[in-house]
Amino acid sequence: MHERSLVRALLEQVRETAAARELPPVREVVLEVGEFCGVDAELLELAFAEMAPGILGEDVKLELRSTPLTVECRRCGHGFAVERFRFVCPLCSGDVTVTGGEEFRLVSLRVAAGPVGEEQACR
Repeated sequence: MHERSLVRALLEQVRETAAARELPPVREVVLEVGEFCGVDAELLELAFAEMAPGILGEDVKLELRSTPLTVECRRCGHGFAVERFRFVCPLCSGDVTVTGGEEFRLVSLRVAAGPVGEEQACR
């Protein structure tokens, strides 16, 4: 399960970023995950829930933002979302190039700010 190693690296990146910027405690990690990046979202969430408390604290949450697999035709330029792994342009049957859906990216952190319950986003 490579999701554990991805989460470990992500949590270390978050910890180092928060320390370098002298941020208040991290409350939420926002992550963009493409549907074609080879990561199982459920396993990612389980690994995060298991590992985050020991690195970032007990109250840290994970928000996953899924991005669809999108492509663009090399011949006619038509862009579309891939369905049933059909990597052929529906308009001209041309070859396609992947334009989205392979992401695995840290988008932002939400940190505690001031009184309990207030938060701020950090991008």
